[in-house]
Amino acid sequence: MLGDSEQSDYRRVDDLEHGRHHQDAQGNENGNDRDNEHSSDHSKRGKRMNVKDAQRAAKSGGKDLRCLRDVDNLDKLPEQVTSLEQRSDHEVVFHPGDFDGEFVWDSRSHRKNRFPTVNTESDNTYIQRQDLKLLNVEPSNVSWWVAHTFAWGSILFIAQGYYNLFPPESTSKQMILTGVFGFIGSIVFLAGAYAQLLEAINPQPELEFGYRLSKTDYEDYNQMLHQVPRIQKGRKKWRLFALKFEDSGQRAASVQFIGSAMFLFTNTMQLPIFDASDTVIPSTNFILLDVFVYGFRIVSTVCFLYAPIVLMLETQYAWYVPNLGSLGWYSSFFNSIGGLGFLLCAIFGIIVNSNGDTICCQTYGSYLSSFWGSISYLIGSIFMAVEIANKHPLPNPRCLRSFTRPSEDNEKSDDAATASAGNSGARQESGGRGASGSGKPSTTEYSDYDSDSAQTTSSSDASS
Repeated sequence: MLGDSEQSDYRRVDDLEHGRHHQDAQGNENGNDRDNEHSSDHSKRGKRMNVKDAQRAAKSGGKDLRCLRDVDNLDKLPEQVTSLEQRSDHEVVFHPGDFDGEFVWDSRSHRKNRFPTVNTESDNTYIQRQDLKLLNVEPSNVSWWVAHTFAWGSILFIAQGYYNLFPPESTSKQMILTGVFGFIGSIVFLAGAYAQLLEAINPQPELEFGYRLSKTDYEDYNQMLHQVPRIQKGRKKWRLFALKFEDSGQRAASVQFIGSAMFLFTNTMQLPIFDASDTVIPSTNFILLDVFVYGFRIVSTVCFLYAPIVLMLETQYAWYVPNLGSLGWYSSFFNSIGGLGFLLCAIFGIIVNSNGDTICCQTYGSYLSSFWGSISYLIGSIFMAVEIANKHPLPNPRCLRSFTRPSEDNEKSDDAATASAGNSGARQESGGRGASGSGKPSTTEYSDYDSDSAQTTSSSDASS
């Protein structure tokens, strides 16, 4: 555990607020003040800063640390977590002071009610890992509803595509089956989009790491990171509706909701009426079909394609570098393939309707695009369900994302902090003993929890 003197050594000299007050004292013009403030914000990228100073920087409205603007407990984190650095627009690395490792926080995992990823190369620290869960039942978690409603909507769309590709003998029966499956699937899809919107506009206010560090004699390790459950069971106050575009999650959710509402409208216009002899918009009225069915469907499917691409880019460090170690990336990737299939279905449909005659395989291409697009949506929803079921992210393979050590400048500042404290080296050599050197095992609480139940769990994990 780091003392107050040791924590103060992490305080950056070029603090954002200090830089702003210094510029005002010099009487610079307002335009230059904004430029200098932006430059100061940009200098924070990739450099360590004190977590207490990060609270002010995140709330200041600048670009850097904007992803933490809705987190209210940065200044109340465990004192062992003394510094952080922003790795990208959506990822922040927290550095604990009592073991050689890092907590990698990202905006998607926080939005999905998951804990940060813990990485370490320490040979004396054992990290408890849970087995991969494929599914869970958690109706109190809005992210759980997002994954499962999209999955059921995709299944209904698959059924619609199946009866389009392999129609029954009766034309009226085909019209009823495809129309009803498409209409109900659109309603379920809109419900999933609304759940996604609720998830995005009601951010989780508390940051929790989900681990506890204690001394252990397990194998060759003398420290162990135990997994602990989440304390905050959900958002305290709920906003029921808003279309917001402040970050990637909100942009994707808002666009997805708009597209889902338009898609429901187009499927409503194709419901069978009059004993399945025709649809709401007659199949012979090409102008109305082009505008209110295929035209709206193209716009809605463009929204379906845009939203997952935004979420996929949220997990990446660069637009051209896929994040193959993230379950969220795979979910967004397959959802984007599904959006492309739905878009091709709408394009093929409007071409067939405009020509009046079926050319080559246009009708078959429309049905087939909808079918494989629905399957891709189902795969993406399954990846999301697995992501939601695993609150503690599994470690990324080293070949997919390497462990990031501090820069040379940060290492020098850490050496200075260690030298001034004088007792951090003894703490590390004792394998997690207290700074007093009493020999009693020290325990780092990275998250509030029931200590009695956690102690029982920790003992059973060490013995296994």
